Amino acid sequence: MENKSDPAWGRRLATDPLRSPRDQASVHCPTGGGPGLSRPILDDVEVDGFRLGMITDWETQPDVCGDAFVVAPDGSQAGLVWEVIEPPCFQEVMGP
Repeated sequence: MENKSDPAWGRRLATDPLRSPRDQASVHCPTGGGPGLSRPILDDVEVDGFRLGMITDWETQPDVCGDAFVVAPDGSQAGLVWEVIEPPCFQEVMGP
C-alpha cells in the first residue's frame, strides 16, 4: 500500500463515539491516565486479555504507518508506533 497521507497535514486522530468531543480534544489525560484514555479501544482485537487501541485513525484514512496503544489486563498501557515494511521488524523506540 502506498502512503498517500500528506505529512504537512498530519494524520487523522481516532475518536470514540461514546465520549464527548471535549473529552477527546487532548491526547493526554489530565489525571495522568495516558494517551489511550480518550481514544477508542477496539472490541474485536484482544489477545490473552491485551486490547488494541487507536490513536491515529487507520480505518477511515488507510495508511502504512501510524500510532496505537495496547492495554494490558491490569489496565497499564504502552504506546505503539507502527509501519508496514518488508521485511517485518520490531524495535524499541523509547524504554520504560
